[in-house]
Amino acid sequence: KPENIMLRRDGIAKVLDFGLARITERLPPESVDTEAPTSFKTDPGMVLGTAIYMSPEQARALDVDARTDIFSLGVLIYELVTGVLPFAGSNTNEIMAAILSEREVLPLTRYAPEAPVELQRIVGKAVRKNRDERYQTVKDLLLDLKALRQSLEIEAHLSRSEAAHTSAVSTRASKESEPTMVAAGTPTLEVSHAQPAASGAQTVSVLGRHKIAAGVIATVMVIAAVGLGLYLRGRNVDAAIDSIAVLPFENQSHDPNSDYLSDGVTESIINSLTQLPHLKVIARSSVFRYKGKQADPFTVGRELGVRAVLTGRIMQRGDAIVISTELLDVRDNKQLWGEQYSKKVSDLLAVQRDIATEITSNLRLTLSGDEQSRVGKHYTENPEAYRLYLQGRFYWNRRTQDSYQKAIDYFQQAIQKDPSYALAYTGLADCYSFLSSQGIRSPQDVFPLAKQLVV
Repeated sequence: KPENIMLRRDGIAKVLDFGLARITERLPPESVDTEAPTSFKTDPGMVLGTAIYMSPEQARALDVDARTDIFSLGVLIYELVTGVLPFAGSNTNEIMAAILSEREVLPLTRYAPEAPVELQRIVGKAVRKNRDERYQTVKDLLLDLKALRQSLEIEAHLSRSEAAHTSAVSTRASKESEPTMVAAGTPTLEVSHAQPAASGAQTVSVLGRHKIAAGVIATVMVIAAVGLGLYLRGRNVDAAIDSIAVLPFENQSHDPNSDYLSDGVTESIINSLTQLPHLKVIARSSVFRYKGKQADPFTVGRELGVRAVLTGRIMQRGDAIVISTELLDVRDNKQLWGEQYSKKVSDLLAVQRDIATEITSNLRLTLSGDEQSRVGKHYTENPEAYRLYLQGRFYWNRRTQDSYQKAIDYFQQAIQKDPSYALAYTGLADCYSFLSSQGIRSPQDVFPLAKQLVV
């Protein structure tokens, strides 16, 4: 509202009150100022705010988002241009009734005939009652205002050029028609300067209207820019992304012998993220349906019902690997983070941990010390044992008799490299259990082995 915005003489807008806020971080009791006079508690469904600048969804006590702020800014622009409020009433109830009615606001030209048609369209879109018909982001509103300002500046420049040209022509005509010394009795000419004067007045009027409109737009753009900055900063601080799908990393080497790396890194990242209780991580079985398919990650994210999607590519050349990753925001259709790692295969453990840590940071998750430790936990310090374990899991996931025999061999090699590697023992136990369940080996033969491995 206007009372919360101060415009300095140098044109900088200052927002003095950020409105209603909520605490997103639980503070220790001793750090809370219990004497603060502005502290208060609100209940779900309670309508709070200044009624005149309130959106319909806010008036109905519904969930609100950035489009509510866009509506309030539109009301402010309307009042700034016309000098009147779009929703009138003698009391709060009448104002709320006007806001909640299906009738849209009157056009700007009703009160300000000189307002540009494009400004009328922009304001009308900002204050639409249906929030789906409004600007969806303040950035879109800002872009339209910038385009309008440029259009007005061009029009004003053309008007000045036309005025200068008209003045020059009038001056030449005036000089050519000035009376000269003539003989007695010769008639003289009377030249009227009324037309040039009228033209000049018209130009001044046009420029004056442009100056007013440009001034209004410049002020609103400053306010919108401030709002955009606060909104983006608020999202970075407050709006944690609580769901993710890690899509199968692409093997860009096109060497089947490297498939275990791309599949293994994908599965390891999934397992790391599942350690966080407040983050929804789509299961491996669901995301691996997209392996080898040229699927749009944003479409996949919507199909799986998540806010974020991680994609990746791995290329191996001998002992060197290049891992490229991208973390995408499905709702806002943008990239949150991306990185490329050029390492050796022996560095795979460290790279996988770095990726998991970067993901949690860019999802804006607030983690406890214990949760951070769980995300970065690794079960072996031996890179060769880790590589052998990934190969074992790769063949385990193929679910055939031959592949399980290969998996057992790789898990046993991993244990030989690191006898304390718990995940390798778990992999062996999984293999023995499957062989028994499929009737390939008798329970009496494999169950004692499986039990020995997991105990």
